[in-house]
Amino acid sequence: MPAGTSITVLILGSKVNIKPNGWLDFCCENINTKAIIMKKIALMLFCALMLFSCEKDYMSVGTITGIDGTMCGCCGGWIINIEDGRYLIDSMPEDSSLDLTTEILPVTVKLDWQFVNNGCSAFNRIIVQRIKKI
Repeated sequence: MPAGTSITVLILGSKVNIKPNGWLDFCCENINTKAIIMKKIALMLFCALMLFSCEKDYMSVGTITGIDGTMCGCCGGWIINIEDGRYLIDSMPEDSSLDLTTEILPVTVKLDWQFVNNGCSAFNRIIVQRIKKI
C-alpha cells in the first residue's frame, strides 16, 4: 500500500481510518468517535449482564404430599404431584434449602426435573435438578 493512504472501515457503526502501520485514526470524520464507540461497548456489556443475571424460570410447579411407603425395588421416596402426574423423588439437590424431614406437608414448590435414566423410569421416578418452595 502506498505511503500516506489509509483504509476507512466501520467499527461498531462508526467510520474509522486505519493507516498502513495499523494505528486507528479517531480524529477522522467525527470528533466524538471514541465516545460513541465507548457508549456502544458499554451498552453491549449492559445487555449481556442483564441477559445472564436474570433468574431463569422453573419448568414445573408441583406439590410434595408425603412419603411413599410401598416396598419394591423402584418404590419409596417422596411423592410429588406435578400437573396430572404422580412422581417419586429420592432426594433434594445439594444446594436446596428445602428439608423435607422437617417441612409441614403438603408443600408447593417450583422445580426443574427429569426422569431417571434407568429401569425405574417406568415407575415415574424423577431427579430434581433445582427446587424452590413457593
